[in-house]
Amino acid sequence: CFKKLMDAPKVESFTLANGVEIPSIGFGCAFGQWTDPSQPSYFLPEQAWKGFAQAISVGYSHYDTALVYRTQRILGESFGRDHFLNGGKREDLFIATKVGHPPGGEGLALKRRGDCLDYSDKKFDDDEFTKHTIWTAFEKCLEDLGVGYVDLLLVHWPGSLAFSGPESESEEEREKNRQRGGKIRRAVWSAMEEIYNNKLARSIGVSNFNQRHLNDLFETCKVKPMVNQIEVSPYYQPLELMDFCRKNDILIEAWSPFGSGATGVLKDELVLELAKKYGKNVGQVIIRWMTQEKMIVLPKSGSKERARGNLEVFDFALTDEEMEKMRGLNKGPSASCFPTLALDNIH
Repeated sequence: CFKKLMDAPKVESFTLANGVEIPSIGFGCAFGQWTDPSQPSYFLPEQAWKGFAQAISVGYSHYDTALVYRTQRILGESFGRDHFLNGGKREDLFIATKVGHPPGGEGLALKRRGDCLDYSDKKFDDDEFTKHTIWTAFEKCLEDLGVGYVDLLLVHWPGSLAFSGPESESEEEREKNRQRGGKIRRAVWSAMEEIYNNKLARSIGVSNFNQRHLNDLFETCKVKPMVNQIEVSPYYQPLELMDFCRKNDILIEAWSPFGSGATGVLKDELVLELAKKYGKNVGQVIIRWMTQEKMIVLPKSGSKERARGNLEVFDFALTDEEMEKMRGLNKGPSASCFPTLALDNIH
């Protein structure tokens, strides 16, 4: 396996604000059923065994997981069997995980206590309780993964998903709830800084945070988030948030880079045209566009061939004109995979 890693396609890296190098393409570690409305929506970690074996065999070094995905133990065992026992070293891997996901709404199957952080629970008004909860979740991550440290630790969500929109509360109530949410976020981030300062995470960041959520952290943080993992695809580019992150030296990670099947981005005429021109598939064109935009990309594939192909994107480059055309595909929130998860409604 170590030889295969050395023979893997060369992947460019980016440099985080603290100097840590992060591979620009990572393997997404969430496996589940969310596309068939006739079936329950839930994580299916049993699908990860094959996916991880394939990813390791074709040379992925960067893996993006989370406590709620329930794939960390499988990932750790896969590293042991297919990487470490074959001569691979810890520094050959870039392991990212996330803590602090609230219980999900109906159908999201994110209810398990211990894996989720319920911001609506009044216990989280106590900063020390909040910090202890984050530390406990993180220590479970290390135990599941079977490693002594992670390369990147993210706060999975900025707050509760159990919102009902601005029309459900008065402006006074909303402001009060936002103040409380900001206080909890700052306590969560204080724990993240402790983990970072104890060298248990080489870098720290957030996920699904908007400008307001980030500004809450900026009020008191000693270490700024180095990464914000958000939904980005050619059809959904949250430009104001992306610009805010870049101005604050926060690297953008793109989840769901190919959009959902409903958006149709994989059949877009421009993307198909560029794929034909460069002798690539549409996924490779999208990944290359994103890496040229200095975004980390987190594709996932159940196919070994596609998994390797997602790494083989650095033997061509889009022109400035083509990059501008790709930016022009943006359709805004209507093309979001989860348009109901309006970030500004999260207190």
